[in-house]
Amino acid sequence: MAPKKLKDILRQNHLTIEALSDYLNVDQSNILDWLQEKRFVPKLIADQIIHLHQMLSIACNQYVKHAINASSHTIALLTYATEEDFFHHADDAALLKTVTVHRGLINRTVTLLNASGFDAYLVVFHRKHYLDWLQSEQKVDCAAARALWATLQLRP
Repeated sequence: MAPKKLKDILRQNHLTIEALSDYLNVDQSNILDWLQEKRFVPKLIADQIIHLHQMLSIACNQYVKHAINASSHTIALLTYATEEDFFHHADDAALLKTVTVHRGLINRTVTLLNASGFDAYLVVFHRKHYLDWLQSEQKVDCAAARALWATLQLRP
């Protein structure tokens, strides 16, 4: 994998070197070496990077399709401040592996939705506020409840 291709994948997916390092379980210095052409990306790692890029592209497109079919022009997308909240509440945690990769996906999606004419916003998950809201509304934690809570965070 050429350094330009790796840079493009990082940029397109709003991923940091740290995020990719966490996802691949490799040292950040390896990624820096690949970007600076000091070493080649091993084929197995390059395949994982391509797979991640494809997976994030599909997920981003699914968010956009959902937004197009939604009745609202304003879209709230939830991101997580901690790995613990991410693994406990995000439905795609096992697939994306790290909160930083998820954050990249959400940032990419917000950017794409805004460029497509939507008013898309990133909402940071706050566990205590969310759990208090669940209890007061007598709701059960699920993707639909988290989406509703995120939307409610946009209201003054």
